Amino acid sequence: MKILAIDRPLDGRVVISDRVDLLADSSIVLNKKPLFLPDEGEGFMGSIHPAIRICHVGRSISPKFASRYYDSFTLVLRVTPPADSAIPVGSAIGVSFDSALGIGEWIPAQSIESGDVTLTCDMFDSRATFSYDSMKIDESIAMLSRYFTLKNGDIIIPSQSPLASFPLHIDTRLGASVNSTQLLDFKIK
Repeated sequence: MKILAIDRPLDGRVVISDRVDLLADSSIVLNKKPLFLPDEGEGFMGSIHPAIRICHVGRSISPKFASRYYDSFTLVLRVTPPADSAIPVGSAIGVSFDSALGIGEWIPAQSIESGDVTLTCDMFDSRATFSYDSMKIDESIAMLSRYFTLKNGDIIIPSQSPLASFPLHIDTRLGASVNSTQLLDFKIK
């Protein structure tokens, strides 16, 4: 299984010059499991991003047919180290350490395909609204499949522009919902 995260703004075009992070499967924490922060210091940040799951094997997929290759949507919690820690920011260790990615509950992708998607998170009081089209999922799949064979279970984070960003504190709970359906629920340890 691969986890590919494209470093581009949410509304931005998908271009080959975008940085793509390849995260280790050991960085995953499943929903409702405790998310342990590393002992490298305080100041870890959390950010919430949309993600989709690949359901068919494909290579060199056209944007026109990309919707056939994914079936599920969720939110993910990316954990980033503080700037003053020993973990080098931007390196493989900085993006893919254990507990660097909390994966929410999966819902059918069709449930968010029409209209705007509203995110609510209990770490802050405001709501974030984004359009399904702004995620550029089909374009992301087309670009990535030129260089990677996409396989069942691969996870794509089509934008590293966070929907929400906040400091993480030990002994707190993080929950986030999309259109009133709770997808993220993590106890930070």
